[in-house]
Amino acid sequence: MGRIGTIALSALAAMTNEEIQAFGRTLLERLPSAILPKTAAVRLGDWQPQEHYCHDNVATWVAHNPEDKHVFGFVYFSFQGMLPYVRFAAHSVVERRGELYDITPHGVTTRYPFLRFEGTVEEFAPWGELGNLDIFRQR
Repeated sequence: MGRIGTIALSALAAMTNEEIQAFGRTLLERLPSAILPKTAAVRLGDWQPQEHYCHDNVATWVAHNPEDKHVFGFVYFSFQGMLPYVRFAAHSVVERRGELYDITPHGVTTRYPFLRFEGTVEEFAPWGELGNLDIFRQR
């Protein structure tokens, strides 16, 4: 595990459930700024993005396309109010000339809102390691 992975696990272990839920509520407040990234099927020679490896996929793409940017953030799932929580799934997309593109294959036809993370790679790392952030609805 790399340095960021070690930092991420340490940061998560130090956080309380209340702190995690509070962070999730700030994401909910920012939800109106979420956008729907365009889906893009890409490849580099024999390489192509792999399902479930969005952070690695985008890092590889950006390393070969330096004019593009790696954008960390979260995909939002409301579950249409059927569950007592909503989910923010850590995700990465590519920014090219101001447009966001999801290059990771996922096999679903629905596009979900993407909310950009406001912070550094190191600050995102714990959330990336966590993967899914379930935020319980306020009563």
